Amino acid sequence: MNILYIIDNRVAGSTVAYVENFNKNRFGNNDNIKIFNLSEMTVNQCTGCFSCWLKTPGECIFKDSMEEIYFEIVKADIMILVSPIKTGFISGKIKTFLDRLIPLLLPYFEIINNEFHHTGRYENYPILGMILERTESTEDTDINTIKKFFERFSLNFHSKVEIFDVLEKEQEVLRNVTGNI
Repeated sequence: MNILYIIDNRVAGSTVAYVENFNKNRFGNNDNIKIFNLSEMTVNQCTGCFSCWLKTPGECIFKDSMEEIYFEIVKADIMILVSPIKTGFISGKIKTFLDRLIPLLLPYFEIINNEFHHTGRYENYPILGMILERTESTEDTDINTIKKFFERFSLNFHSKVEIFDVLEKEQEVLRNVTGNI
């Protein structure tokens, strides 16, 4: 099983250690994990130019760290995002990362649950997970908003959210909102 972690943490040591421990406890001794720390990478913001759909299908105009990440996403069975909660939402780096996933979709639409959603470029997409790092100012409504946003994102990404955990600063799991894989 290929598991991909996308984290945003400027002090990555403890978060990477947590991710490795989480992975071992959740998935056993799986050596097929990749961890990308967006704080140590260059990920440009999407400009909405749609070149990835119209001029260079499936390829973003930016030649940055996302090129390597795209390749790993396509191979992944599970993709788990790890984000601090900033001003009531996921971090800007994680949001930018999600915006940059548009090349993995086609510029066409299909109807899912009576709603228009992008058509997938690939046959399979990874199962999704989100691990949030709670701060002292985080409210339950913040977590619920992020959960709903991520569920809506998963529809467009032709996937489903199967992991949604919230951590204290000490990184203890507070709750597991959805079922186990």
